[in-house]
Amino acid sequence: MKIYPLIAAVTLTCFCACSSHEDKVKEEHDKGKEKVEEKSAMVQGVGEGLKTSGKSAISALTEGIGAVVKGAEVGFDKGLTKVNVKADTSVNVFGIKIGKCGKFYSDSLKTNVVSTYAIFNENFDNELLLVATDNENQEVGRVKQKVNEKEGSAKYVDFAFDKRMNIDIVKEFKLTVNYKKKKK
Repeated sequence: MKIYPLIAAVTLTCFCACSSHEDKVKEEHDKGKEKVEEKSAMVQGVGEGLKTSGKSAISALTEGIGAVVKGAEVGFDKGLTKVNVKADTSVNVFGIKIGKCGKFYSDSLKTNVVSTYAIFNENFDNELLLVATDNENQEVGRVKQKVNEKEGSAKYVDFAFDKRMNIDIVKEFKLTVNYKKKKK
């Protein structure tokens, strides 16, 4: 008969423990509900704010991002394609003015090409010579290109270098007219 009081005590303890656990679960449920309601109210406020002044903020943000991207593109273009081409006096004497110059890899030729925009202020029927030098002013490559253009025309003149020339070590390109003096 002593077992009944023990069973009753264990049952009562379990019941009390379960009630305590249920209370804790309900308390945590209520806390979670409060947090969700707070966050929902904040999101709702953000949404209302965006309706009123958000358009101008988004406009300013996208304009700023656009400026950064455009600046990166310009820097990328200058860093990878721009080359330093110096024209000697013979180029000016023949009435040629140099515009934008750049480099690229030609898949069809399987080599590096330097492209020079040339404006012909006089008739020109001769060869242009482009010589590449490194940091020690040592020649590392040269290319001749036959050009026949009328006064007032302009075009890109492409100089395809030997496949073995490392274009990344070139400090400067020098453009000259490769005219030949007649022997006397």
